[in-house]
Amino acid sequence: MCTSLKRLGQHCQSAGNADCIGELTTTTTTTTTTTTTTPFDYFQCEKETIKCCPSPFKYEKTSKKCFGVIKLDRSATNPYTNQGIYDQCPTESQPATIESAPENEFLGGLLPVGYGAVIGLRIPEDMPYTVGQYRGNRDAFKWIAPSRTSYENWYSTQPLDDMGHETVVALVSWLGDWKYKWGDVAPNNIGYVACVMEPKHQN
Repeated sequence: MCTSLKRLGQHCQSAGNADCIGELTTTTTTTTTTTTTTPFDYFQCEKETIKCCPSPFKYEKTSKKCFGVIKLDRSATNPYTNQGIYDQCPTESQPATIESAPENEFLGGLLPVGYGAVIGLRIPEDMPYTVGQYRGNRDAFKWIAPSRTSYENWYSTQPLDDMGHETVVALVSWLGDWKYKWGDVAPNNIGYVACVMEPKHQN
């Protein structure tokens, strides 16, 4: 009756996969003298409790979402345009909206040190643009998927548009003051795109 669920449980246990939500769930029993923790039972017939993040996505527990950084394929269709970058998010995912410091820290930690990933914050394509027009104007950048919070993590001097056509925003994994900060970049000057998706039931 629970064959599919059991198969998923076996996979997650054998892989030690922290990207299965069920694996993060525990039941704690407390007495006056001892505290014991019982691991989540993968084999219980509650399909709703077991969802996983498909590779290369990783589960972020505060948002209960899957985040991933995808290396850009410069041979793809229109790879040096905003939309060409965003279209490289895998099926059922979208460019990441970052709504909290834990999400930002988690996503930054997925990046190789020294690289950046475009997030879902950009100057909308239907807005007029000239070089330097939006320098210092953070309000000009809008989320593709609207944010439910006012969280932002711009570097102090950003956006600067110092190279021109810096119409997308990247989270960067540089060392020092720039660590996990945001800056505006041109779509032809970045190596990854950050994507987000809901965890998926596995059959």
